[in-house]
Amino acid sequence: MPHTLSLGTVFHIPVRLHYSWFVASGLMPIGLIFYFHGAYTWWQGAVFGLITVLLFFVCVCLREIARTAVTLAWHVPVRSVTLAVFGGVPRITEADTRIGSELLMAAVGMLASLVLTAIFYLAYNILSITTDTSAIAEILRWQYFFNLMIVIFNLIPGYPLDGGRFLRAIAWAASRDLNRSTRITSLMGFVIGILLILTGLVLLIWANQWFTGVTVVFAGWLLQDAAWAMRRQARIRNALRGLDARYLLTDDYTPIKEQLTFAVIRDYIINSGQRCFMVLEEGELLGILTLKDIQIPEKRWGNTTVGQMMTPASNLHTAKPNEPVASLLETMEEFDIDQLPVLDDGKLIGIVMRDRVLRFLKARAVLRA
Repeated sequence: MPHTLSLGTVFHIPVRLHYSWFVASGLMPIGLIFYFHGAYTWWQGAVFGLITVLLFFVCVCLREIARTAVTLAWHVPVRSVTLAVFGGVPRITEADTRIGSELLMAAVGMLASLVLTAIFYLAYNILSITTDTSAIAEILRWQYFFNLMIVIFNLIPGYPLDGGRFLRAIAWAASRDLNRSTRITSLMGFVIGILLILTGLVLLIWANQWFTGVTVVFAGWLLQDAAWAMRRQARIRNALRGLDARYLLTDDYTPIKEQLTFAVIRDYIINSGQRCFMVLEEGELLGILTLKDIQIPEKRWGNTTVGQMMTPASNLHTAKPNEPVASLLETMEEFDIDQLPVLDDGKLIGIVMRDRVLRFLKARAVLRA
């Protein structure tokens, strides 16, 4: 999914935050300010709203932790997880995708949300009966409501929602064509998202239900955006089918030593026209030096080494020679990187450049038109 922010790793899996959370963190408090109007001041309502958003975010994290843990237990490698308001979107390469794993991920995600819904429902009812702490009870009630909405929203048969995963797995089992099944179910998700946007606009303009209308428009916007991204991804996978990293890698790179200072290599970097340089030691990749890494004051040129400026190999995304090019492009776009080093038994054999893959895709599209 596009438009994400890195949060770190869980189970050694990169976790990214979808931009929808920034919209939700503004929309939810505003809605709860109006909901608590009269019983509490506006700032108290805003605080309750922020607490509600944070608890809801924790619920989505728990949902995805449960799903990821079960998926890994079934030996299905998860490349990354993107946390959106409607739940998480795990990224699994096409080669590792199985009908059973699709059904499993959808089922575990739905089950986790149902369990959270039940927990908050029981907590709300117990607290309502035993105490007069209405604010806490209301926050629990909203958590019950939001988690229930995740369950209902994910029943929509549009990929990448859980309902869409179920449908994609069924279509895949029937047609034996994963790519076609993905395109069909993601198109369904896109169409349903557009219909939700139109429904929300009707509620907003003609029914004068502004909060409900904005929420439905927001949900539709998220769905159509995610579905279109998945459909685009499926088209790219189809165009790059059968190609691995060896096909598009290049060995046109300049190796440099980590002991060299910036003063020594500055003129060469400026005149080379290259954006990145491989830091090697006897064929082993130590790191990458890019133009972004060399923004240092002139007074430090003489005592700043390549090793100090580079991104170490341990922090790099790398590829294997037999890894599909489509998977490499997804990684480069997801993490906004321009190149992936290709390693064979720890030795650098070349790099795959994002712009080269995109030019290849464009050329194929022109020839097929």
